[in-house]
Amino acid sequence: MEHELSWIPHFLNRIDYTYTQASSKSATGFKEAMLPSDYFHRNVFAGFQEDAMGIRDRSVIGADNLLWGSDYPHVESTFPRSRQIIEVILKDCTEEEKAGFARRLFTLSRSDPWLVVPVAHRPHHGTTVTKAIDARTA
Repeated sequence: MEHELSWIPHFLNRIDYTYTQASSKSATGFKEAMLPSDYFHRNVFAGFQEDAMGIRDRSVIGADNLLWGSDYPHVESTFPRSRQIIEVILKDCTEEEKAGFARRLFTLSRSDPWLVVPVAHRPHHGTTVTKAIDARTA
């Protein structure tokens, strides 16, 4: 899902409230013990570029449900300031949270060396991800 993050906490609150107030839950097909927000947390990834407010609400949205993207080459892209923006908006996130943003989607292991290299220290200027991983693990 793409369109920043800050709208998601309100949306999750509303879908859960509406569901719990429904007179008949059998029509939804949801398992009785699960709320709509539980399905969101299990199945949805939300993309962001520079939504610092949404990052502050990551405990409601689910830190493992967040994915950053620059939206390059579009006009609203963070390029060429992407690294600076990431450092500012993720400054209060733990290293575990930063690594976890994509871990679940790509089924990466905690020991993958690429996940423990801070973004600011990763190679750039024409270096492909594959070449960078090969260089770090060689």
